[in-house]
Amino acid sequence: MVAFAACILEFPVAYVPTSGENDGPFLAGVPLDVYEGVLEANTSVTPVGLPGRHILIKFSCPQHIGRGAHNFRPEAVVSGLKGKLDERLRSAAFPGTVTVKHYTETLDRVAL
Repeated sequence: MVAFAACILEFPVAYVPTSGENDGPFLAGVPLDVYEGVLEANTSVTPVGLPGRHILIKFSCPQHIGRGAHNFRPEAVVSGLKGKLDERLRSAAFPGTVTVKHYTETLDRVAL
């Protein structure tokens, strides 16, 4: 179901553990590229009480994937995601901007 949800949400990467990876924590100690799309509302138009900043989307993929394919390099993923989110916010007349952040992280396990 994880890969299906990733396709429906148009994530650029979808992965699931293979049967051999179920023996221990998933992606334990594997460096990850983490992406975060943040909505930043125009505070002069945002109703009082609503947050001015909201994490809209956050996902990760193993860092070695970005090294192997040009369209999965962090700068390509950030650019593509920003373009897609900007277009959708414009069509929804959202009064604000979107920022896409990238950073690397290594965890002791990853939950799907």
